[in-house]
Amino acid sequence: MLDSLYSDHLATQRSRTDAALEHCGFESLAIYAGGERMQFLDDVAYPFKTNPHFALWAPLADPIDCWIVYRPGERLRLILLQPLDYWHKPPAIPDDYWTRHFEIRVIRAPNEARALLAGLPRCACIGEPRAEFDDWGFAAVNPQALLDRLHFERARKTPYEIECMRRASHRAAAGHRAAQTAFRAGASEYEIHQAYLSASGQLERELPYGSIVALNANAAVLHYQHQERARPTERFSFLIDAGAQFNGYASDVTRTYSYADDEFAALIQAMHGVQQRLCDQVRAGVDYVDIHLNAHR
Repeated sequence: MLDSLYSDHLATQRSRTDAALEHCGFESLAIYAGGERMQFLDDVAYPFKTNPHFALWAPLADPIDCWIVYRPGERLRLILLQPLDYWHKPPAIPDDYWTRHFEIRVIRAPNEARALLAGLPRCACIGEPRAEFDDWGFAAVNPQALLDRLHFERARKTPYEIECMRRASHRAAAGHRAAQTAFRAGASEYEIHQAYLSASGQLERELPYGSIVALNANAAVLHYQHQERARPTERFSFLIDAGAQFNGYASDVTRTYSYADDEFAALIQAMHGVQQRLCDQVRAGVDYVDIHLNAHR
């Protein structure tokens, strides 16, 4: 299913990108996935997050220092960093459904990408700017006019992207069910978080954002950032805001629970009914602002 959806997705992205490049006066595009950043006075890197413009084209896990080269009418090129590393396992050359659309060129060091990017006509670079790119021959790095057009188009999701978000939602749903069960069983915030990770099949660094796992009064903090390890002596309520990822696309789900069948539980149930009625208003041609205003009313 993803194979055919992805093929159509690429055709849509090509059409949108061709129009954006022509409008902004560029002839080619180099998309940098991003690089590792080392923590101050340490030998450990910060968690890596892929440039979303890269993920739009290639669902490659942890594409550190990788590039996608796009030229209208030509085959896509993936520049894949596969370092000769004594300490770590280097990434394997991907062979998933999407790779048949790419010419894959392997490099052993990040700066080897420069030779493979040389000579691209009127090339715009999209991605985290780095000082070493200054003399790589790009016509522009993150030109605002081009970014604006690409961002605008990204708001209209293709069926492939919707399927990826649907699968991310399924992963999150499994995690949320496990979190609710852990809450009912008397778990701490930390234990609930671990149950969520296990059930959704994610590592901490794979989460699309830091989860909010809040018991009792902690749920009153808008972006509560801790996970207490001690189990509370009494439990009244539980709020969780946690998502999942699939191929670089995320889900974002928030739920609130009452421990007892009390007035707060009735309030939550009433809000659930309001939410479902608002969801029923989502139809083609309905202005989101009107639905938002109805929520306030």
